[in-house]
Amino acid sequence: MLRKLEALGVQSPLLQWCEGYLRNRKQRVVIDGQGSDWRTITSGVPQGSVLRSLLFLIYINDITDDLASLPLIYADDTTLLEIVDDPVVLAGRLNSDLYKISVWAG
Repeated sequence: MLRKLEALGVQSPLLQWCEGYLRNRKQRVVIDGQGSDWRTITSGVPQGSVLRSLLFLIYINDITDDLASLPLIYADDTTLLEIVDDPVVLAGRLNSDLYKISVWAG
């Protein structure tokens, strides 16, 4: 996330503030008064945060780069759309795009 913010031109002190906001967060689960151990969170943004939607959009903004299929994105759902002329060619194109997305998500 921080690299993507830098690529968009975000500089210090705002970048340092974002780093402090995103790093060193912990959470746990409590059910019926019983709590799990605290765990460090290494991804995502705090739920309920006013920045959550903006940071999510910045994060996924490049997921569609270099795809052969037509990507359709709504909120956190992504679909790849293709017209079927040749199922074998289509399968290869979709598999290639899915591989690119899995590398992106890596």
